[in-house]
Amino acid sequence: MELRLFITINLEQQIKDQVRMVLPSLKCRFKGRFVPSEHWHITTLFLGEVEEDQIPLIEQSMKEAVKVIRPFQLWIEGIGAFPSLKKPNILWAGVGGDLKPLNQLYHQLIKTIEPLKIDFDAKPVYTPHLTLARKVIPQTCQETGELNLKTKPWTVNALELYQSIFIHQGVKYHRILKTNF
Repeated sequence: MELRLFITINLEQQIKDQVRMVLPSLKCRFKGRFVPSEHWHITTLFLGEVEEDQIPLIEQSMKEAVKVIRPFQLWIEGIGAFPSLKKPNILWAGVGGDLKPLNQLYHQLIKTIEPLKIDFDAKPVYTPHLTLARKVIPQTCQETGELNLKTKPWTVNALELYQSIFIHQGVKYHRILKTNF
């Protein structure tokens, strides 16, 4: 059976709480499908449709990738959109902090997953972000202040493998495993 999988870094609850504070202002300025905060994460590598029997090999690859990584700190800062804020489709919050080990982790994952012959989605440049909303369109808003977002830092010390399951209300995420480093 094929599962739709991705490897992620999860946010601590206090970080989600801090990001949640800017949502009223964002919802005033943008209309779209806002991602529920329980689904907020930083995708490290999207694997796509993968046979279920590959999960032990993916777990081994994740363990191999984190061997050279030490815990590091990240924070959430800034608001942006793909392709741009003037013509948004995806609304996101940026990631700041120790980006060098985060990028190293991304490249280690690619290196350890490649031999599995999984058709994963590797980007030429890794742009870590927190997806806040999809199918976004700007709307008129009474608020004129700038959107300022910068959370406290948190320590990243684990990768998690998730399955995304399409349901009538949208998508549901199911954690399959966690690899600490």
